[in-house]
Amino acid sequence: MNTSAESSPVLVQQCPVCDAPLRVGTFRSGETVCGKCGHVIWYQKRMVDDVAIIDAISGIVAINTDIERVSKSLIAEPAKAHVILNLSYLKFISSAFVAGMIALQKRIRAAEGRLILCGMHPIVRETLHGARLDTYFEICESEQDALDKLS
Repeated sequence: MNTSAESSPVLVQQCPVCDAPLRVGTFRSGETVCGKCGHVIWYQKRMVDDVAIIDAISGIVAINTDIERVSKSLIAEPAKAHVILNLSYLKFISSAFVAGMIALQKRIRAAEGRLILCGMHPIVRETLHGARLDTYFEICESEQDALDKLS
């Protein structure tokens, strides 16, 4: 897998899909699996008002069934899904990760929600630009800019 995660102060204490507490002594991004639902932890989820902020933190790419599970958990809320995908912990992304983001975007749009990407490293931004996906995704420089767009 070719997605790189920077060292970060991210402390994932619960599964972002089913909210079960994670029972691990040391969290290892992409190697920790939820004991309840089996989700491989590659991101953490935070809520700011009615916006889900997803911090991509791992070198593991979600497989299609995982993207389906993640998108169902994001659009299960009574309000429209407003999601910010913060990529600031990633130095580069693989084509498989990009495919997962496209699948997530399609599912969120189908639920009349909105996905905004933010915090991209220049290499990540260039990867999306080179694939002409910088016009497919809504992109903001910072998480705060994305939150402002959704308010």
